[in-house]
Amino acid sequence: MNIDGKLVGDYVGVVEECCAEALSGGSVSVFLRDVSAIDAAGRGLLYRLAGLGVQLMASGVYMSHLVENLQRGGTTQGSTGFAQGETTRDHDPWLAP
Repeated sequence: MNIDGKLVGDYVGVVEECCAEALSGGSVSVFLRDVSAIDAAGRGLLYRLAGLGVQLMASGVYMSHLVENLQRGGTTQGSTGFAQGETTRDHDPWLAP
């Protein structure tokens, strides 16, 4: 499953429903491709998915770091390293404003 854009707000619920449906059929891989923003709900979803054994992959410096930490169990739910309101666009030089 590929995720593009923002993993925030109402989109988190949509992704969660799709993952739940996919998990009922077997193993699931999620690729965060060109995700430009993620909020606490999105990070929480990724945390839960990692706990369910979903294979998470990502592009971009921040998303790759987040996924790596989740898979190692080192990132707690809700932790970002960003100030409130910041997104990956504020930290990834390849994502121009």
